[in-house]
Amino acid sequence: MRLCVWLSVLWLFALTPAVAGFGLPGRLVTAEQLGLAPKIIPVMYGRQYLTRDDQLLVREVLEHGSTWHIYRPTRAFSTTEPSYHSAADVWGMLPVASVTVVTNDDQGSRLAVTAGMQEIRPGDRLLRPTPPPSAEQSDVPPRAVRVLGGLQDHHYMQDWLVLDHGAEHGLKPGQRWRIEHEMLGKRLVADVEIGDTVEQFSLAQIISSQGPIKIGDIAKRIERHHE
Repeated sequence: MRLCVWLSVLWLFALTPAVAGFGLPGRLVTAEQLGLAPKIIPVMYGRQYLTRDDQLLVREVLEHGSTWHIYRPTRAFSTTEPSYHSAADVWGMLPVASVTVVTNDDQGSRLAVTAGMQEIRPGDRLLRPTPPPSAEQSDVPPRAVRVLGGLQDHHYMQDWLVLDHGAEHGLKPGQRWRIEHEMLGKRLVADVEIGDTVEQFSLAQIISSQGPIKIGDIAKRIERHHE
């Protein structure tokens, strides 16, 4: 029985898609920011996937020559009820491509892909390259935080995890945290690194993992001399 479970874990690990992107980090945005972000619109009726050779359109008039990143909204996260979506929620965003505005008029803007890792879909959003400034940070981050979930279905290598503490609690990009738990009597360890923060939440990329990570797992801060 134990052998079957471990084989299942290894099989899922092998199927996990690479989402680290092309140098772009995952992002967290509020529900309000998501609603304001320019949205990719279909170039042809019925087309569900677009490639870097397609002409990409948004309805907003963007500055000619400006650079944007395309992100895909995945899931909303909340510190209250997971299924309750409000203006206080944050959305996890996976990187898709980088684009430049090539033309614009009163009908909108046309974009050219400059770098990308996967197909572009209608409904993907544009975000500025530089994230908004973080909230004022505490000098001392907590010793432990909780995993609210991941941006993909299987939380293994290269996935992004949303944590229940953010900038106002002292979390900031570059910090490393460790998740430890037991499975079938074996100690499993995963290390994650903070990539983005908002006031109440953080987004951390899995750097190494010996097994699955679950909602509710506890991550403890790695002291500098342990890194």
